[in-house]
Amino acid sequence: MRLKAPTLQTFPRGFLSKQSIWTVWALLGLLVVFSPFALITSQGGAEEPPATSGDVNAFEFESFDASYHLSLEQNGRSVLHVQETLVALFPERDQNRGLFRYIPDWYEGSPLNTEVFSLTDETGSPRPLETYLEGDFVVVDTAVPQGSFLRGRQSFVLEYSQSNVLREFGEDGIWEFYWDVNGTGWQQEFQSVSVSIEIDASLARNLLDNQMHCYVGVYAATQKCEITIQESGPGYVVRAEAEELGPGETLTVAIGFRTNSVVLDEQFEVAPWISTPSWVLFGVLVFVIFPKSIFFRVKRLRHEGPIRQKIPEYLPPKNLDLDMAALLLKKPRSVMTSKLLQLAVEKKIRLIEFEKGKWALKRASSPLSAEDKEFLAAILGGPQFMPKVGELAKLPSKPSDLGSNYNELTSSSNVRFKDLYLLEIPAKSRLLQILPAVAIFLF
Repeated sequence: MRLKAPTLQTFPRGFLSKQSIWTVWALLGLLVVFSPFALITSQGGAEEPPATSGDVNAFEFESFDASYHLSLEQNGRSVLHVQETLVALFPERDQNRGLFRYIPDWYEGSPLNTEVFSLTDETGSPRPLETYLEGDFVVVDTAVPQGSFLRGRQSFVLEYSQSNVLREFGEDGIWEFYWDVNGTGWQQEFQSVSVSIEIDASLARNLLDNQMHCYVGVYAATQKCEITIQESGPGYVVRAEAEELGPGETLTVAIGFRTNSVVLDEQFEVAPWISTPSWVLFGVLVFVIFPKSIFFRVKRLRHEGPIRQKIPEYLPPKNLDLDMAALLLKKPRSVMTSKLLQLAVEKKIRLIEFEKGKWALKRASSPLSAEDKEFLAAILGGPQFMPKVGELAKLPSKPSDLGSNYNELTSSSNVRFKDLYLLEIPAKSRLLQILPAVAIFLF
């Protein structure tokens, strides 16, 4: 997969004074001007040392088989469904507990929106699975518990999806699915690597069958390999494979499509001025940014004292949960959504949209409180439907599907609400309180 350097992030609001912004722009200008030299240096770094006996990297892969389904959503965005089967050959000793799979989550300035669904062995039995973000990658951690080890031949079947996977390269207007299958980050050898790409009918009509290529080797290698295509119903299936790949080597496929085949998330595109020739940016830096930054620094900032900033922080009242808050604000229908979002923020669950307008929750490893379990059991239909850690459970699509369990939970919240003496003041009492003030104002 072609990757770009991480995009520049904006500073938090209030982080800098207005006068200091010019200085920041000056520093950013220097960064952009000299970034090509930094990229060239980083690409020419030292090679990885060879794995030695006893090192966790001292093993190899029997195979890496990838199965892709490439299609378009109704909004025209490209989507890739992936199933990877990695067969590792671990030594027959206590050395390895699993694998780390680094999946790129950004592609040419656009998010790939990576969603990891499952990890099993070759029989379909679940394997330990933990995912987290590290830079521009989603990391899949397959390690077994501390003190346990994996020996011999081990299969890992990983399933996930990504979007925005087609890009326009060059000026010929051709869109490409340009993808590294196993990737160049491995220190192990691969006896074989294969890929099968099922091109959905939604994209098949835009396929350019004379624009398909396969490459083998390290990053930017030009050694070609055989790639085949055959019809499959209304779509096509493209296949490629390679054997005896060394550390840092990958199988890469490039498939061309006609112009304007897909729609991108343009709001995530890298700003176009970043690709402007560096000498133009250097001129702007020297003749515009530096003079203004010096002016503000010398003439303005010397008259200002140190800037002290207070960052407001808010915490919910003690002993007042979301159920009680919703009743207090007269918004009981918002409890379910608010509670689910709270559990997601606390990393106790993960919300996944598996179809348009249909959601599921995935149980995370963080422990649930008794109130959390009562809430989830209520909206899922009972404790028997409570998912285990790592499992998915579909959420009801409308309030009428919640059933009696959720009604009982709401009733118990009403009882607790009344126990706190948070009773609504009758309209008559409020009127009696307002009338004296009105009388004083009028007379």
